Amino acid sequence: MICSKCGKPLAENAAFCMVCGTRVEVPPKGNYQQTDNSEDYQARDVIESSSSKGSILLPIIISISAILLVFIVCLSLVLTSMFGGKLAVNIDAYPERTQAGSVVISGRASTKGSNATISINGEFVSNITANSDNQYWSKSVDLKDGSNTFVVTITDTKGNMATENVSIICDSQVVFKKGTILVKHNASGVYVRPTPQISNKYIMLIDRNDYTSRFVCLGEESTDSEGYIWCKVSTPNKGIGWVRSDLMRVLE
Repeated sequence: MICSKCGKPLAENAAFCMVCGTRVEVPPKGNYQQTDNSEDYQARDVIESSSSKGSILLPIIISISAILLVFIVCLSLVLTSMFGGKLAVNIDAYPERTQAGSVVISGRASTKGSNATISINGEFVSNITANSDNQYWSKSVDLKDGSNTFVVTITDTKGNMATENVSIICDSQVVFKKGTILVKHNASGVYVRPTPQISNKYIMLIDRNDYTSRFVCLGEESTDSEGYIWCKVSTPNKGIGWVRSDLMRVLE
C-alpha cells in the first residue's frame, strides 16, 4: 500500500505512515472501491433495494393489467348483447311484377342501443329511433321497364348494418293473355274480388289447400295504388271477378 498523503510505501498491516504519521484507512471488504463519502454506500444500498422491489412488483402489475383487460372485454360483450348492434329490416309488401311506373316499398325495422336510418339504394328513407321494435317505414320508388333491384339498408350510428334485396319487374305489356288458365300458387287463401282492389267484399275465396280450381283470364288487367297487377278472370261458378296476379300461376 502507499500513503494517501505523502505517497511513501507502507508496511503491511501498518496503522500509521512511518514518514508523515498519517492514519492508514483500511478499505472495506468486497467489490466496493475506497471512497471518503459514506453516502455512496448508502446510495448503492438504496439502488439495490429499489431494484429488488421492482423485480417483485413487475409481475404483480402485469397480472393486474391482464385481469383488467379481461374484465373490460367481458363487460363490452355484455353491454353489446344488452344494448347494441342488433339490427333488422323487414319488407312487408311489394309487387314482384307490375305495369306501374312507380310502387311503394314498405316494411318494418328494429334497432337496439343506437339510432339508425333506412335507405334504399343509398337514398335516405327514414330515421329509426334507438331501442325500437318493428318501426314502420315506406317509400315510393320509380321503376324502369324490365327488372328493378332495390337494396334496403338499415345502418346505426356505430356503423353496423343489415340489408334486404327487392326485385320488381316492370312490364307495360299484359301479364296474362286472354284465355290463359290460372291456378293458386301461394301458401294462403286467395280472394276473388268484384273490383281490382282490396275491399271488404269478395266473390269467392280460394282455400289455402285448393290448388286445382281454374280461372280463365279475360285479357283485361289493372294496377292498383300499391302497384299490384289484377287480372280479370272467369270463375267456375261465381261469374267474373278480379284476382291479384302475384298470387296466381299459369297452369302448365
